Amino acid sequence: MTVKHYTSETLSVPEADAITMTAEAISHVKKKLKDQGEGCGILVSLKQAGCSGMQYVVDYVVKANPEHYAFPMDEAVTVFVDQKSFPLLKGITIDYVREGLNARFNFINPNEAGACGCGESFYPQDPEEE
Repeated sequence: MTVKHYTSETLSVPEADAITMTAEAISHVKKKLKDQGEGCGILVSLKQAGCSGMQYVVDYVVKANPEHYAFPMDEAVTVFVDQKSFPLLKGITIDYVREGLNARFNFINPNEAGACGCGESFYPQDPEEE
């Protein structure tokens, strides 16, 4: 898969490392962008937080940052990933799930070794174990 990286020509990413979204997640992002009246996708990044160490952060993107990798999902939705977070996000699938009155993004991450009991954070696999 070829991924746009605005500071260089393109970045060749093996298919297994590509970021993907389910139809439910794409639909949710499209609705949110339409409600906002502008935007081109979401930025998925990581921050150190929670019981296990890493927490997913999702921000809606109005204008693409040239420093981010861009994974187009369709004509209206692109997933952007910052360079620092990409090694722990490669191969991730982003889903959107509804459970009763609650709804949230769900991240299926092959780089995750485990998560805390509350589900708010995760710890990555040891790179030597891959």
